[in-house]
Amino acid sequence: MKKTIFILLISVGFLSCVKNQPVVNASLIVDVISENQADTSLFMLTPNIFKINQIFYLRNYLQDTILFSLEIPSPNASWLNVIFFQKIKVFSIAKQKKDSIYFEFSEKGIKCAVPSKNCTLEIEYYYMPDYVMFGDSGTLSASVMRVAASWQSWYFTVPNVKFKDIQFTVPDNKKFFVSLPQKIKNNKIYLDCSNIPQYGVTFLVVNPSYYQNFNIGIGKSNFNIFAFKDINITNDSTFFERLYVPKDTVLNTENYAKYLLPLENIEKIFSKNIRADIIDGNISIQNAKMGQAFPVEKNNGFLFMDTACWRDAIGLHEIIHLYNNIMPEKRDSAHYFFNEVMTEFLSTYFYYSIPEKRDSVFLAKITDYNKNYTAKVTIFEIKKNEILMKIDSKSRQLLGSYGPVYQKTPYKLYMFAKDIGEEKFFNLLTLFYKNVKKKNVCTFFDFEKTMKQNGVSDQQWNDFIKDL
Repeated sequence: MKKTIFILLISVGFLSCVKNQPVVNASLIVDVISENQADTSLFMLTPNIFKINQIFYLRNYLQDTILFSLEIPSPNASWLNVIFFQKIKVFSIAKQKKDSIYFEFSEKGIKCAVPSKNCTLEIEYYYMPDYVMFGDSGTLSASVMRVAASWQSWYFTVPNVKFKDIQFTVPDNKKFFVSLPQKIKNNKIYLDCSNIPQYGVTFLVVNPSYYQNFNIGIGKSNFNIFAFKDINITNDSTFFERLYVPKDTVLNTENYAKYLLPLENIEKIFSKNIRADIIDGNISIQNAKMGQAFPVEKNNGFLFMDTACWRDAIGLHEIIHLYNNIMPEKRDSAHYFFNEVMTEFLSTYFYYSIPEKRDSVFLAKITDYNKNYTAKVTIFEIKKNEILMKIDSKSRQLLGSYGPVYQKTPYKLYMFAKDIGEEKFFNLLTLFYKNVKKKNVCTFFDFEKTMKQNGVSDQQWNDFIKDL
């Protein structure tokens, strides 16, 4: 289940290509500026702000104006863009000389004239994420920060943009996690832009003094954990509401190792071991405890999650996403079956090791679904995963995909496993994912084929997929 925190997270998205429009190459340079080193005229709610330079190289650009657009304006109050995007400047660069040019800034983005069809334009600004104003976190956390293009655009883009260079400068006293391979040269972090994922680039900037860092091995997998220490909160109107660094807090690492033990089963099912960084903290939206995993390469990644996720199956769900990362495309009707349903089923099944408790948890899922969802949709009809449950004011009908994705279909998968025998089911599931790994392709057709060719009857299969 995809969830969020008061964390620093950054995503880069890209528009689809526009016919007859040349590719626009671009560079993105981000400096993490600490509060004590920032311009005092900047408005800051967080211990860091981001100085961003975007350079666009226009070649054979035939229009006389250009819109550097914000794909996703603030979902809460676009008029606050003057706070989120501060001290914007636009330059035309020629022969290493920068000239300021006139521009208009609105909720749609920046609009300016194009000096010539072959030119270089640079946008310079400071960015402060809006989540600190609209998220449900009770404090303005100094421990981890988050920015997400899926929440609000933090960068500007144009049709057919291709980022050739993405680099960061991060203070030495911070930990940096990013969802693309990186290399460090001359104290700068350079990202590999050759294979940017659909959700863009995500990074976290973490203050290590708030965390106890330790390492746990499970099977052949390795987990580097940054566990948030206990906190003391102060209310000071001058410095806003901040967290003091916890002192003398020692966490019991055995509890974390015990929690991660079910991943030995996951490692066998997916025939892979991983390396992952796990960062926790106070992470919620609309009072829902959340987390999110980000693969970096095939066998490693990082995730952040609410500390409460260590006490239920949500944390396992997010970690399993790093194992279960060969997916059908989003346009494939089986995408959410494999991406979310399978992950939710496995996390629930292995977190609750006592069969009676496991039965009751899956029964609670379908009971709650039948109570709240009057409009029945199949998992193959889900086009967008809206996990936050909403109730239509007129019909009182529960809307969104939460029920079909995280309640009904995992229950159906559990009953299917019990029908054919749980040991047999997991043997076949392991066989299926062995072939997925071999072919690097995951399809519902192959899932059905694996089941039916290995003793699952037509009746058992039809009972499973009925109203799936």
